[in-house]
Amino acid sequence: MIDPKSQGSSIKFPHSVTMISWGLNEEKFVIPFFERAFGLMGGIINDFRVVFINDGSSDRTGDLAEEYATKETRLKVFHNKKNINVALSCKRAILEVKSDYFFWQTVDWSYDLSNIKIFLDLLNHYDIVHGVRPYPERPLSHIPFIRSFFRIKTRSDNLVKAVISLSNYYLVRILYNVPFSDFQCVTFFPTNIVRELDLCATTPFLSSELLIKLYYKGYNFIEDPINFIPRKLGVSKGTKPLIIFRSFLDILKRVFITLIYLFNHWK
Repeated sequence: MIDPKSQGSSIKFPHSVTMISWGLNEEKFVIPFFERAFGLMGGIINDFRVVFINDGSSDRTGDLAEEYATKETRLKVFHNKKNINVALSCKRAILEVKSDYFFWQTVDWSYDLSNIKIFLDLLNHYDIVHGVRPYPERPLSHIPFIRSFFRIKTRSDNLVKAVISLSNYYLVRILYNVPFSDFQCVTFFPTNIVRELDLCATTPFLSSELLIKLYYKGYNFIEDPINFIPRKLGVSKGTKPLIIFRSFLDILKRVFITLIYLFNHWK
């Protein structure tokens, strides 16, 4: 259980908030995830929910989630008949959000939310609060490109995944000319402005698409550090070669569509 005093002010966040997540064959993590989620949010938010998408699991993930929901009515569980992967599960979860704000957390709890009260309080001053994985302070770490190398160890579970993550970051940032320090992290969104977006991505590029579209619509952001927690059990599914390839195609496809739109607009 998280002590509310450790979050700063003991006054609970006055707006409703939903944590969304999804999982494929995560029976070892799903119950600890719910216990941690409700323990965390119950201490700092008056009105909150958790939406969980069982993404076509073949183990007991869905059954365990349903069992937990029978004793915790603030948990809403939905099942995909087959595995549709992260982006489509995320979009389905967003459609089920009834709260003022929402954010996501992975079922293996890979992002440190110890300072969530601070992130929520920042929503009183900014439209979107975006988490970024911090990098160690070194003399060279203030140089934009070089500082990324200091973040490799803190970006993912291992070196290979960290390099993939960093490559994805620079590809998106360069192609879309956006000033974010990170893309794949926890972000706190107002539900109503996300519902206005036409989200097209069908791969993990979805999180980047959200930030890019909201940035160009003129909403104001603040970035705040959120540490990455390496997975110790189970297998992460986000860096399989096929998923990486599809994400790459998704990124280029959105650029191509944007260029066509601009060309027609200029004509």
